[in-house]
Amino acid sequence: MTDMHSKVHKMKSWFKTNLFWILLSLLMLSILSIFSPFSQANLANYIIPKIAEVSVSAFLTTNATFIATILAIFFSISLFTIQHAANNYTPSLLGDFKTDKKTWFVFFLFSASVVFNLLSLIFNWSLRSVCTSIVLLGFCFIFLGFQFIHTINLIDPLEVIKRIKDKAIKNITRFPKKLQKSIKAVKTRNEFEQSFVKSELYKEVWFHGNESLHEENKKYILQLTDIIQKSTLQREYETCVAGFNAIADIAEEYISIRQNDVTPEDKFLQHIYEKLEAISEIAFRNEDVSLLQEIIKAFEKIGCATTKIEVFSSATGLNQITDLSGYYIHRIGLKSIKEELWDVSAQSVRSLGKVGVSASQKNLWDNVAITSDKICEIGVNSASIKKEWFTVHISNGELARLAIYTIPDTPFYYDAIVPIIENIEKLSVKSIENIKSNTVVTVSPIIGPASDVSAKEMVKAALNVKNKEYPVNETHPSEKYAKDIISKIIDTLRAIGVSAAETQSRTVLDYTNDTLRDIGLICIGEKFVTFKENLEEELINLVNSVRVIYTACEAFSSSSNSKISESLAILGIHCVENKLEKITSNIISDLLNIAIHTMKFDKSEAHIIASKIGLIGVFGTERNNDVIVEKCLATLIKFDKEYVKSCPEHKHQLHLKRLEREYKHFKEMRGNRSDYDGIFSIISDENLQKFKSLYNEMKSNEV
Repeated sequence: MTDMHSKVHKMKSWFKTNLFWILLSLLMLSILSIFSPFSQANLANYIIPKIAEVSVSAFLTTNATFIATILAIFFSISLFTIQHAANNYTPSLLGDFKTDKKTWFVFFLFSASVVFNLLSLIFNWSLRSVCTSIVLLGFCFIFLGFQFIHTINLIDPLEVIKRIKDKAIKNITRFPKKLQKSIKAVKTRNEFEQSFVKSELYKEVWFHGNESLHEENKKYILQLTDIIQKSTLQREYETCVAGFNAIADIAEEYISIRQNDVTPEDKFLQHIYEKLEAISEIAFRNEDVSLLQEIIKAFEKIGCATTKIEVFSSATGLNQITDLSGYYIHRIGLKSIKEELWDVSAQSVRSLGKVGVSASQKNLWDNVAITSDKICEIGVNSASIKKEWFTVHISNGELARLAIYTIPDTPFYYDAIVPIIENIEKLSVKSIENIKSNTVVTVSPIIGPASDVSAKEMVKAALNVKNKEYPVNETHPSEKYAKDIISKIIDTLRAIGVSAAETQSRTVLDYTNDTLRDIGLICIGEKFVTFKENLEEELINLVNSVRVIYTACEAFSSSSNSKISESLAILGIHCVENKLEKITSNIISDLLNIAIHTMKFDKSEAHIIASKIGLIGVFGTERNNDVIVEKCLATLIKFDKEYVKSCPEHKHQLHLKRLEREYKHFKEMRGNRSDYDGIFSIISDENLQKFKSLYNEMKSNEV
């Protein structure tokens, strides 16, 4: 069905494009048919007797007068078209109207019809001339309708833009032949000069150095920008959008013929950039948000296309032409922040993100890093200077998306992804410090549970790189690459969490804690070939990060503190399940340190945290892991000793009583409200009591 619609659409398009030639062919066939044997028989038997009944001279006179009147109307319409073009288009476009072949043909047809009727009247030609006059009259009407449509197209700005684009693209496709012709005309004095002239380097120098080669296309760009500027004043956005798309299409076609040319500078593309920037100045003066967004999209489209151009050195991976498009987008973005045009700054960030993704797909790592810096600067300026959250939210989202796309494209090249993650950290921390309302929205792309570009997704992308099949000699680099990225992401989340704790941003703190926990759960089960410890170092770093965030919280949010300790308990349970005793021991020690730290300002909360150590011990009992059970029992005894020092009138076993209450509550509730509640479904009351007995036994032995 789709193929059928496509064929019908192509037929309609072909018919519309070739309508003039179809009508011209029908006119010629109709005139020729009058002199065919079949037509002669019809003329003799039917048409000639009827024409003879009326005055031939009167018919020809009337016909000539009628066509002359239509010609006068046609001439008046043409004058209107010229007047409209003179008021709205550049002088160079007027030349197109002057040389329009279809208009001249219709004018010739009408004039020839009048002359033919007059000559037939003067020389008294045969009755076939009368039939020819009738045919010409009929086609004059047909071509008059055609010319009416054609005249509308001549002054329709969308059609004018399309014609200019088609001419420019047609001229660009001729560049290789023109270049070859110019080079052949060069006279050489010896074989060395002859070989140099034939080299690719000479072609590139000639292509960029020969200004006359690009003059015609510069004229077309000037025509388009002139139409856009005049449409801007009249708020004709449809025309503006069509103009920007045409400029971008011309640039893309131009890039397609020079993509193998490594010349770092390009005067023609620079010319396009400057014209677009000039229009942006007008848009800023008028505070025209829609126009500025379209200008940025044009820069984006050209910037993405320039990533196809080969760079001089693959070692640097810097495409200066792509970087130039990013420079103009970045410039508009910063200026829009000063003018408080937030939709414009957001669009500049989105476009920079797309250019960056396109650069990463072409392994232009320097361009990716520079683009990341530009996005970060726009976001930081929005957060620091204007304290506006929307642009920051978009900036974090684009940085995260750029990271997601860059991680799989840069296996073994860790330095390419580092700047992006560092910019995420810088922007997130700056937004948390400066934006008091909607703080969580600014960092939601990084830590939000519904984000498809969150830090958790970055970790998954890194592990996907590691889990691909590689030759033996590439396995270790791929695994180290994944470990380094995960470690960097954990460091970034720690910085975000600490900043949220210091500014008392409770929701940001909770989201950061949840993200760290989810990353830990993802990493716990991962196996490596060349690293026997798997992700042990990274998991210890993650656990320490959670502890650091908790310590930074102090006593401002007991609910956040509880969630952090619950996350550590969940990670501890899964580490016991996967027999990661070293990490489990670190979690138990961190829970103890947190509980002792909390004891200074909230003794009840300290026992709640200590109960998480008991929970890990109960699960160790469930799995017959004596090492973990002993560790948990010893840690609880140590906690009790610290508690006695702080509060001699303490009550015994408050932490285990808390654990028993939670277990009882879970059984009564009969359902999981959270991941933490789900832990109670995998332990039994029997093992809970067994652990409690072991605790009492060790406690009595201590006494």
